[in-house]
Amino acid sequence: LEEALAVGLSVVEATRRALGENHPDVARTLNNLATLYRLVNRAEEAIPILADVIGRFRAIYGEAHPYLAFATSNLG
Repeated sequence: LEEALAVGLSVVEATRRALGENHPDVARTLNNLATLYRLVNRAEEAIPILADVIGRFRAIYGEAHPYLAFATSNLG
């Protein structure tokens, strides 16, 4: 599981470098990373990531997009 988290972190960093900090794919990879943290019972690390993802999705897609609902559900 630790290896999966390391890969997840690498994917986030690679996505940031390739596409820029504000690209929607960065938000999606962060959401996936937070999901990994939740799956390994490390919710305390997932919570700030999901809060960041929610802010990103709001800024990118607005209030009525399914990605925002999904990330908010993940945080809940």
